[in-house]
Amino acid sequence: MIKFLSDDIWPTIKNLAEKSKTTKIAVAYFGNRAASKLKLKSGDTLILAISLRNVKAGQINPHEVEKLFKKGVVIYNVENLHSKIFHFGNKVIIGSANISENSEERLIETGVLTNDSKVVNAASKFIEDHSIEKVEQDYLEVCKKNYKAPKFFGAKNKNATGNRLTKKLSKVWVLSTKSSNANDDISEKAEERLYKKITDSKNFTTEHITFPPSSKIIREIKEGDILFEIFNQPGKAIVFAPKRAIGIAWNRPKTHKVLVVEERVKPKYKSWNVVKKELNKQGVKMITNNSNREIISENTKEILLNCFKK
Repeated sequence: MIKFLSDDIWPTIKNLAEKSKTTKIAVAYFGNRAASKLKLKSGDTLILAISLRNVKAGQINPHEVEKLFKKGVVIYNVENLHSKIFHFGNKVIIGSANISENSEERLIETGVLTNDSKVVNAASKFIEDHSIEKVEQDYLEVCKKNYKAPKFFGAKNKNATGNRLTKKLSKVWVLSTKSSNANDDISEKAEERLYKKITDSKNFTTEHITFPPSSKIIREIKEGDILFEIFNQPGKAIVFAPKRAIGIAWNRPKTHKVLVVEERVKPKYKSWNVVKKELNKQGVKMITNNSNREIISENTKEILLNCFKK
């Protein structure tokens, strides 16, 4: 079955979302009143281009995203996502519609509904392959603070090379650390300001990573960036699950800069040897347990994030 949708695209999307046991969606933008546009349930998947750039431009409304997050919908970010895929069990709609009041009420949208197994399976695999960078409450808080009302968006330049674009994830850093020292103590005022960014205090807290003020990395890491900390102990190194940077402050003597990151109350980690084996298996050999660097390759970012996906 293949059916072209136009005026009936939104009624069809809503109807299928209502009936589907499991819904998986990959759309670029999520605008005003988006959370009420279709019924999503706990455990459903929603992939968005929820970068700070898109939030500031008004293309993503994080307040609407948060409504679904609190219902248990699993949210992922792919910065340069532009697909519009709605997967409902054995049916899929692929078309032009983002999820917004504007899409349903003002724009002329089109799409194709099909139950062709090859298309349905391919769409399901696309969504699975792009379910990498999970969005947590703390990142939503950052997004809410940066949100600006929607504006008119003109057409963007197309890829001039004609090459296939790959997904773009947030900035990712690998940081090598050792046992903490007194240099990571920051002022109570700074600690309080940054701790307020941790909204899920039951599961998250703050952690400090110290750098000399001349460090290039501390000048380049921004709020919202993803960090992989490799903690080196005598005879053993462990890799903590990815965490996000939430701010930078001076230590009390003002001799060092302190990177403050979100950390789980019960941190998840793996042995460096286990992670190294996985990286080598995927052809990634430039990362060592002493690395301090930004990861530029989108493929390497994905491999790192996949190490802690399950």
